[in-house]
Amino acid sequence: MNSTIGATFVKSCPSTSREWQNRMLEKECFNMDKNCRSLRYHCVINEWMTEYIEVCAIPIFIVGKTT
Repeated sequence: MNSTIGATFVKSCPSTSREWQNRMLEKECFNMDKNCRSLRYHCVINEWMTEYIEVCAIPIFIVGKTT
């Protein structure tokens, strides 16, 4: 699966539950059908820690947290 489908570069990730909920709804991951798997909203920093990326992807274990 190409997890970069729908990837968007953003200035920052949400810092509150309300912001997270709003961005999750804006991204509409729940409307994307990917081989019958449920996609969830993710906001992560790139490997060089220079940009934030929002993407819809399957839930996975990332740096000690399930997202």
